[in-house]
Amino acid sequence: MLPMFKSKTVAAVTVLALSLSAVAPAHAWGQREQDVLKGVIGAVLIGALINQANKPPKTQPLPVYAPAPTSIYNTPAAQRFDDYSDNSQRRIQSTLSAYGYYHGSIDGSFGPSTYNATVAYANATGKTALLGSVAGVASIYDGLLF
Repeated sequence: MLPMFKSKTVAAVTVLALSLSAVAPAHAWGQREQDVLKGVIGAVLIGALINQANKPPKTQPLPVYAPAPTSIYNTPAAQRFDDYSDNSQRRIQSTLSAYGYYHGSIDGSFGPSTYNATVAYANATGKTALLGSVAGVASIYDGLLF
């Protein structure tokens, strides 16, 4: 296809116009007939170009973005951990450390070490499903405290 034509219709009209002008010998048609034929071909070609220009552009599908990862500080584990007293928070970290899951300082602050230790402990004890709710995490933390 010719690169200047963006539409199959425009290309087809152009080919038709060129073939019609070559079919009729110049001596069989007078100057007026040839001019009329040129005008008709030009009008059809311009009409095809206008139709092509008025077509709505093809829309691209919208990109799909992955949801932003949830911060560990917005998880049920963090929410429930903050409800305990400072002493209980340190005891939870201490117990997780005694079991070999927590490797940070026993400071009573919830952070990545506490979160990772809680998740590892829940996975090891078959309590992963409890991590989805504050009540479930409370039962994990209460099991570590008592």
